[in-house]
Amino acid sequence: MTSATSFSHAFSERMQALGLPVAPEPFEHFSQAVSNASQMAAVVGLLGDQSSVTELVRRTLGLEKLMVAANYNARAYTAGVISCLAFASGQVRTGGSPMADLFRFTFQHQLQFPGWQLVFMMNPALTDPASQIPHAFGNRARQAA
Repeated sequence: MTSATSFSHAFSERMQALGLPVAPEPFEHFSQAVSNASQMAAVVGLLGDQSSVTELVRRTLGLEKLMVAANYNARAYTAGVISCLAFASGQVRTGGSPMADLFRFTFQHQLQFPGWQLVFMMNPALTDPASQIPHAFGNRARQAA
């Protein structure tokens, strides 16, 4: 990334490709985005599997802008955010082993939550930007809430 603007733009584009609504403010700069994703992952670990982003927002400070995704599953939405951060930062590339890169990114930035590996493995769109129908992830995340 050459600037914060290009990170924010790449992040927003990737979220849109996955069919996930995004409020850019919590994810404008890489360090801010990682900090917010870390808070999301910590709270998701305390929520039930079927909890919505509404529940996530209720238990966090400063993430009210995420209400754009109120009807989405909190666990799936958080995994989507983490995946988009990894790709937008350039720390995960489409060639080679994107799943391994994503797992390494998740550990490096302490973004794990219970069941995170399964969410990534069961949703190829999160690890492969060339996935056939990336918007399907957003549709499933919305239906799961």
